[in-house]
Amino acid sequence: MEGRCNELVGDMDELVARARSERDPAMRRALKEQYDALHDEWSAVKSELTAAKEVQANAVRGIVGTFRTLGAEHGKHASDYFDLSGATAAVRKMVEDALPFVPRDWLNTMRAAGVRVETLAEPRRSSRRNQPPPRSYFSPTTNTIYIARGKDKLTVVHEMMHAMDEHSQAFFDDSHDFFVRRTRGKQLRRLANTDPTRNYGPREQAFDMDGHCVSPYAYKRYADTVTGDLYAFEVSSVGVEYLYRNPLSFAADPDHLAFVLHKLREV
Repeated sequence: MEGRCNELVGDMDELVARARSERDPAMRRALKEQYDALHDEWSAVKSELTAAKEVQANAVRGIVGTFRTLGAEHGKHASDYFDLSGATAAVRKMVEDALPFVPRDWLNTMRAAGVRVETLAEPRRSSRRNQPPPRSYFSPTTNTIYIARGKDKLTVVHEMMHAMDEHSQAFFDDSHDFFVRRTRGKQLRRLANTDPTRNYGPREQAFDMDGHCVSPYAYKRYADTVTGDLYAFEVSSVGVEYLYRNPLSFAADPDHLAFVLHKLREV
């Protein structure tokens, strides 16, 4: 189903390119009709895929919930755990929807640390051309999770894991130890070379896992340019996100799955 979605997007992009270079009005109308038909099919397939992924994420959540207390305390909401004063209504809902996927004690850790969640500001219209869309991120400097437009609750879960790496030494140490062990002897590669379709910067590097990973981004390297000390990781953020978003991807990296499940089992 996901493959068909990607095929349809590719076909629509091709029609758009053809329409831009076509001067015959009748042919342009024909191309528009083809595009509309493909878009209708894409919307239907996308809707089915979204529903299937929602069922999958909730099924995994149900399993995790058998050995770890998840979500907010009774009667509490996202605003009880995070400062949402800089978040739009859409992002507020994402945070609310993300809570049931996160261990309650982790939510309490972030609440005690005063973590904020804000909507990431859109770039000025004049600077958008040829620029990749902004990416969500957690900033230790401002202690804020910034969520970009068009993201979802599992993106929020991902960024919450970065906040946990920042505010729990034990959480950070687990991420550090797994990352170091898993990447020992591996070579660094530019992320832009692993997937040119993503908006990776020229300096972003990850260890080459030879396909044995849920995503090359999971083993991105964050290191101080002077000391070489590691200061952040994606193994927890990508790991917990993909456990809910695409659990079958761990077939390529069962060691990473074991790490994520161990982390979720810890109390």
